[in-house]
Amino acid sequence: MELVPDGPVALRLCRYAGINDPLPLALARSRIVTQKVLVAHLAQELDTLPPFPTGHPPHCPSDDGSQIVALFAYASSQHVTVAFDRTGCNRVTNGDLVRIANGYQDTPAAQHLNTELSRLTAPAEGSARVTGLVRLCGGPAPSRCFSQRAAVGVLDRAGEVVAVQATTRARFSFSLPPGTYSLVATTGGATGRHTVTLIAGHTVHANIVVPIR
Repeated sequence: MELVPDGPVALRLCRYAGINDPLPLALARSRIVTQKVLVAHLAQELDTLPPFPTGHPPHCPSDDGSQIVALFAYASSQHVTVAFDRTGCNRVTNGDLVRIANGYQDTPAAQHLNTELSRLTAPAEGSARVTGLVRLCGGPAPSRCFSQRAAVGVLDRAGEVVAVQATTRARFSFSLPPGTYSLVATTGGATGRHTVTLIAGHTVHANIVVPIR
């Protein structure tokens, strides 16, 4: 049986941080892949992985919970989701089948798949920088503003998450390729947004205001 049936036409990759990251288990990068050759290639590499050993399962140290989740889409509107553990024994599963991508039964295909998925979902970095402060503003009159810790995500023009960061003393800082981005701060169930355009070699200072009632 196959982890990924033949014929996927597109793929969304979501990379989740581990428990030791500044923002544990949070979404660190989301990316849509529409190149059919690459989508088919990744599906084929997943299908070549050996079954996860069941009789004497291997010891899997250093598993920090980080994952890459691949959502394969088909022209028939069918979807197949495959979860790929980035640490430990690199367990891979679609919910029914379980394979192993490294460690106990390492293969050149598994090594290449690990490298390729990590490259495709690596947080964006570049020559422009945006820094700022997250502030909560509003409340009963007289309204006021104050700094607030938050999770800040960076979305590109396509709406894909390219970076995520937990603030330090309410401050954030990202190094990104030049372009236009939406900064989204989330704290206590409330959300604030700020759009910025970054130019190579320049730093933009942009505070994100989270409105409160």
